Formats: sequence, C-alpha cells, structure tokens
Amino acid sequence: MRLRLHVIAMITGVMTLAPAVAAGYTYEIELRNSQYVERGRDFLKKGNIKAAIVQYERGLRGGLGRTDLKDTHNDLCVAYYFLAEYQKALDHCNNAIKLVPNHWVHYNNRANIYLMQGDLKLAKKDYAKALKLHPKSDVIEKNIALADRIERTLPPVSRPMSSGKKDKPETKDFFPEPATMLMDRTK
Repeated sequence: MRLRLHVIAMITGVMTLAPAVAAGYTYEIELRNSQYVERGRDFLKKGNIKAAIVQYERGLRGGLGRTDLKDTHNDLCVAYYFLAEYQKALDHCNNAIKLVPNHWVHYNNRANIYLMQGDLKLAKKDYAKALKLHPKSDVIEKNIALADRIERTLPPVSRPMSSGKKDKPETKDFFPEPATMLMDRTK
C-alpha cells in the first residue's frame, strides 16, 4: 500500500508541475502477473505443456505489459523446448532477449535449444553469457557441465546426418535443464 501511494504521489506531482510533459508518458504498474501467465505457469508446472501454450498465446493476443510479455515469451520458449519444437522455442527466447537483454534465464534457455540442435559453439557462448549474468546458478553450471560432457562424447568433427542436421544428443542423459522465473537453485 505504501509503494502504491508513493507512486501515485510521484505521478501526481509530475502531472501538477508539468502537465504537458506528463501527458506524453505512459505509466505501467504491474502488481501481479496476468491471469494468462499465472494459468500458463500452473499448467507448465503440472506438465500440461499444450494447455500452457494455449494460455500464453491468449495472453499474447490480449495485450500484456512488458514484464508479462517477457515472462510469456520465456515460458513459451520452455514449453516449445519440452515439445522439441526448437525453432518456435528459439523465436520466443529471442523475443524475451530483445525485451530484457540482461537476464540469465533467457540465455540459458536459448543455449539449451542450441545444445539440443547440436550447435555446441552457440550453446557454450550463451551459457557463458548466462553465467556472467548469474554466477552462482546451479542450473547454468549443470548445463555447462552437460555441454562439456557432450562435447567429449561427440566425434571431433560433427558429421551431417541424412537430414542435413548436425549430430545431436538423443538420450535423456543429455537433456539440459530449462529455467523459468519459478526456479533457480542458487548456492
């Protein structure tokens, strides 16, 4: 309540001092996530990925604030990652990064996609960026160790598969952990 009163007082003060200047600004105050984000996260936590995607997509169509928008794109990135729809996941990760370019979660998730697509160089670059932004993350450290393990097990030169794609890990032992705003086991 105090925060809200303080913000209202600041806005009122600006509008009183310079109404023409204040009228040119848009004020957005989000006190909680939109219902679509909340429902989407509930479904995502329960493993109902498709229902989560439906909620997030509804939120995107309904107009979301900046925080909800970046959270929605990140969570859609994770949802499509779980469905192995890597291009859709990558698009949503890139949108989240455009909205908030200094958040470790987005780089971790994009690195996971690159890793699953067999692009170790880009995966390691994004993991390094994520670790720089959040040096004590167990999630990132685990994923970097996994990328190193994969790199040691692949042939020195990645050979094209019949589909033209690079070799990529196919086993659950090589499944990097995504990150959402709901979790991070830090030290």
